[in-house]
Formats: sequence, C-alpha cells, structure tokens
Amino acid sequence: MNPAPRNTIIWSISNIVQRYPLRTILVVSSLVFAGIAEGIGMSSILPLLSTATSEASGDSQLEKLFLSLFEIFGLEQTFATVLVILVVVIAFKAIFTLAAMMISGFAVANTSAELRTSLLQSLMIAKWSFFQNQPIGIFSNAMGKEADTAAALLRQVSLAAALIIQICVYLVVAFLASWKVTAGAILAGFVIFLLLRGLVGLARRAGRDSITASRSLLSGLSDAMQGIKPLK
Repeated sequence: MNPAPRNTIIWSISNIVQRYPLRTILVVSSLVFAGIAEGIGMSSILPLLSTATSEASGDSQLEKLFLSLFEIFGLEQTFATVLVILVVVIAFKAIFTLAAMMISGFAVANTSAELRTSLLQSLMIAKWSFFQNQPIGIFSNAMGKEADTAAALLRQVSLAAALIIQICVYLVVAFLASWKVTAGAILAGFVIFLLLRGLVGLARRAGRDSITASRSLLSGLSDAMQGIKPLK
C-alpha cells in the first residue's frame, strides 16, 4: 500500500486513458480546439498591428500567409476586418475552454464515484485474510482523498495532452513570424528546464512523502477511533 514508484506513473496514466477513453478524448478535443483558436488569435495580432500602423510589409512568413488567406476569401485587409477575426477566434477559444472545463468537471466527478464503487465492490468480495493484514484507515483514505486524486489524474492527463498540442501550434506560429527569435526562445526554455529539473524532482518526492504521511496518519487515526468508541 505504498505510493506508486516512478516507473508506474506511465502505467497509471495509460490505465486511466484505457478505462475512460471517451471522456479523455472529449476533454482533450475541447482543449485542443481552444488552443488552435488561441494560436490563430495570437497569429493575427501581428497583421493587426501592421494594418493599424500602415506598415504591412509582408516580410515574415506569417504576414504572407495572412495576406494569401485574405486574397483567397476575397477579404480586404483592413483594421476592422482583422480585428473582427481576432474577436471571433478569441470567442471560440473561450467557448471551447468553457466546454472543456464543464466536460472535465463532470468526468472527474463521475470517475471519482465509479472508483469508489469499484473499490467497495472489490472489498465486498475480498477474503477475510486480506482484512486481517490491512489497517481500516487505509480503506477510508482510499475511499476519500485518494479516489479524488486518482479521478483528478484524468483532468491532468487531458490538460497535458492539450498543452503539448498547443505548444506545437505556438511553435508553428512563432517560426512563421521569426525563426531566429523562436530558436533563441527554445534554447532559453531548455536552459530553464535544466535549471528547474532539480526542483521538479524535489516536488515529486515531497508529493510521495505527503501521500505516505497522509495514509499513515489517517489509518492510525481510524484504528484509534475504532478502539476509543467501545471504551467510551
């Protein structure tokens, strides 16, 4: 009943995805569409500024792409047109984000309830010898905090997958705007990642220690209460 070691994190994630594929796909899809809409909105800022300042030179690949899209759809590149596009994509981004949060909330709540039901059913069919070696508090903790934590993993997995896709969208937009600046930003981000890697490891170990301490405290407290009640 110890916390899962590091090499089981991927197994836990794959187990959640395999167990609830539809919920994961719905949350990830909504967040991905929100990220794409945000990427389009971010990419339209540069043409908007160029149009506002009357300096639409079309030097960057991003500006050339927007100019070609305006020509394809027969739109005039004016400040009002680009501003309308920006507002529309921001609105779509907000709608998709709201939908993702609603779906995620319902999915986490249903998953938590299903995990508790599954645990209860497993305990009902378990042999008596299993309960002889397990503190009662462990089951109480599993039915409470740990069920919520496991259900929250569904949201975190979906969010991580959506953020990876959003990063790809932002990288494409950034490369179209200026590949030199983007390459420098990637290098700086890699350096920051290396510097913060130790802190991430400390946070991971602190989380495991917190789970161990919580299990020990709750199991001991529950067992103690079991003995205090008859005495009173």
